[in-house]
Amino acid sequence: MIKINLLQAPEPPTVPGGPEERPAVPATQQVQVFLGALLAAGAIASLLYWVWSHKIQRLNAALAEEKREAARLTAIQVENQRYQQQLADIEARVRMVKMLDAARVGPVQLLDALGEAVNRSQGVYLLNVNADGPRVVVDGMADAVESIVAFVSALKHGGSFGDVQLRQFYQDDRDKRMSFKFNLDFVFQSPVA
Repeated sequence: MIKINLLQAPEPPTVPGGPEERPAVPATQQVQVFLGALLAAGAIASLLYWVWSHKIQRLNAALAEEKREAARLTAIQVENQRYQQQLADIEARVRMVKMLDAARVGPVQLLDALGEAVNRSQGVYLLNVNADGPRVVVDGMADAVESIVAFVSALKHGGSFGDVQLRQFYQDDRDKRMSFKFNLDFVFQSPVA
C-alpha cells in the first residue's frame, strides 16, 4: 500500500544544470519600488493638475475679458438704440414738415392760379377776393357775358379750384358803359406736387 501525504507538498526534483533558482526579493526593496511608483504617480498627477489649472485660469481670464467686452457692447447697443430713436423722431418731424408744407395753401399759390385763370379769359377784372371759411369769394366785372363764362370755365378746368359756383351776375350801366358784374365762390385746392 502506498501512503500519500497531502499536507506537505512534495519538493520538485532538482535537476543538475537546470534553471537557476531566483533569490527572494527582500521586503525593503519591495517598499522602495512601491514608494518610487507612488512618487512617479504623484508627479504625474501634480503635472496634470498644474497643466489643467493653468488652462482653467486662462479660460477664466478669457471669459472675464469676453464679459467686459459684452458689457461694453451692451452700452454701445443702448446708445445706438437711443440714436436710432432720435433719428426716427427727426425723420418723422421732417416728414411732418414736408407734409404740412405741401398741404399749405398760401396766398401766392392762390393768386398765381387765379391770375392764370383771368389771363385765359379776356375782359375780366377782379374787384374783390375774400376768404370765407374754406371757400374763396370773388367779386368781379366783365365786358361781356361770354367773358364771365370763359372765366368760370377756366376756373373749373384749371385743376386748382373745386366746387366753382357762379352765385349771380347782372348788367351794370354806370358811367355810360355797359358792363356785367358777377359774384362767384370756389374752394381752392393746392396743386398736387
